[in-house]
Amino acid sequence: MGSYCSLYVAGQHLGSTKNSIDPAVMLLFRASDRCEVVLHPGTAEYLAYFTMPGPDDKWVASEQRQVVYRTTCGIVKDRLNLLGFTRDASERAFRLAIEREIALFSTDNLWLERLAVLKELTPERWLDGIREIIGGEYDRIERSSSEFMSLSPLVRYMLGGSHDEWMGCPARDVRHVIRLFCELADPDDEVLYDLTDLVAGGWIDDDAELIEYAEDILRGEASAAQRVIVLTEGATDKRIIEGSMRVLAPHLADYFTFMDFEGGRVAGGSGAMAHTVKAFVGAGILNRVVAMFDNDTAAAEALVALASVKLPNNFAVIQYPDLPFLQSYPTLGPTGIVTADVNGVAASIELYLGEDVLRDESGHLTPVHWKGFNERMNRYQGVILDKTSVLKRFEEKLRRCISDPVSAIDSDWNGMHCLIGALCVAAGTTATRDIMHLEQLDL
Repeated sequence: MGSYCSLYVAGQHLGSTKNSIDPAVMLLFRASDRCEVVLHPGTAEYLAYFTMPGPDDKWVASEQRQVVYRTTCGIVKDRLNLLGFTRDASERAFRLAIEREIALFSTDNLWLERLAVLKELTPERWLDGIREIIGGEYDRIERSSSEFMSLSPLVRYMLGGSHDEWMGCPARDVRHVIRLFCELADPDDEVLYDLTDLVAGGWIDDDAELIEYAEDILRGEASAAQRVIVLTEGATDKRIIEGSMRVLAPHLADYFTFMDFEGGRVAGGSGAMAHTVKAFVGAGILNRVVAMFDNDTAAAEALVALASVKLPNNFAVIQYPDLPFLQSYPTLGPTGIVTADVNGVAASIELYLGEDVLRDESGHLTPVHWKGFNERMNRYQGVILDKTSVLKRFEEKLRRCISDPVSAIDSDWNGMHCLIGALCVAAGTTATRDIMHLEQLDL
């Protein structure tokens, strides 16, 4: 008979795979999402999976382990966006898949009803079908019954497939199905991947490193299956972004790996990072790579040197985003303290650490000091004063918010939220290019 692992979103069964996990689904979870419970014979939880021996049976029921991965729709949407499965990409993949299916079935008269459904099928109509299925009680209906045949052709098409057809969505990758389905769900609705039957059947070890296993399987298929390499201008930027992700996006942190400046004895600065980008391109790095430059004059000059480099689809080069807060920020120059827009000329990572960090003991914002004029870029370069004190205040805030996450609500994380958001969008964009390339191969 075999064993199955099943995916449920907002309580709705989306699909199953036989005798193995689906690695694409598995990558939507992290080790912290794993939940294990001992099921005792005769309990309701046990009977949801297993039968008890009858009076004439000689076998004895034993304890079993329930093994599931669970998280929320909001977290899964964030992870899917990071992996390139945005709503727009999934809708485009859906339409491309419909074209393939129509071409496949248009020459076979045995599939006329399926072909009629496909010709009318769009992402919107598919979601309408999902709404109808969620609102009905179709689990009890036998697929060969007259009651099933009385359902609409669309619902019959969506429910009439085998275990792995995922509600009739014809896209190659099941993550498109999940991404579209999540549009109907609330962010707090549960996403559950149930592996209990696989563990009980001996198909997987209950303590197997399944996420690493899934990564190994998919590594050669698409860059989206690999961790994102993040390049920053220095070790300080690396520590700040990694630490901030633990507060703002802990559910995404494991999808990234950062350049190790200390262990690799890598030089810092915008010029050095531009050289690193060129070296990575020349080496043919297959991982997704996001190079994050400061939002200042020195970085703008370094980016000029990269303008002639043809970046592969798995590379993204960005600067820290402009912040409205920095449009009128105190600066120190020959004429004293003057407020100015420091976006693009002096916005190093320290200026993204929050107003609560940038204000000193007397409540004044730590000013930017104008250091010199860059003739090539025709603008000044600025650096924040008393950087050591600013970083110390940030480290204190970071420790406090990690140990007490509720305190993050009363802290200013807007700058880092924007910066991490820009990183995730850039990483997702590189993955979307790869995904859409694969979707169009057979057209």
